[in-house]
Amino acid sequence: DRALSHYGLARRTGRTRAPLGSELDDELAGRTPLPARFLLRPSRQAPGVARVAAEFGAAHLPLRFEDMVADPRATLERIARFLDLDPGGFDPGAVARNAAASPRLPALNAALHRSGAKTLLRQHLPAALKPALRAAWFSDAQPHVSPAEIARLARALESTG
Repeated sequence: DRALSHYGLARRTGRTRAPLGSELDDELAGRTPLPARFLLRPSRQAPGVARVAAEFGAAHLPLRFEDMVADPRATLERIARFLDLDPGGFDPGAVARNAAASPRLPALNAALHRSGAKTLLRQHLPAALKPALRAAWFSDAQPHVSPAEIARLARALESTG
């Protein structure tokens, strides 16, 4: 799920226009520079999480994103208890950000991203204008990922992680 989410983000931001299978092929073959690898390497978190849990024991609070999505209030209360904080200071109604979406003009989106023009636009456009532009620029459609590509990704994560 983490790798698929990051793939959707890479498509939305214009970092890639390639199908998931092509991105996976490039990572497996070592054709992707290390800092640009976003499918496999960042998804291998279980060994690191296990080391933190072993090292810190009760001073470690394991959290799952799925729990936060399913019941944000309960998860925030759990965090507050762990940190000995007032849970009333958390805002469980915060709006989700960085949701995957498909640019309506992928080639132009990628070019604007590579050139830095998207960053300049984000910095200089009035805040009130941004939601309308975002709605016009992106569709809610997620990038198409076939079941076969998802299965290949899962196998790659199992065999390399």
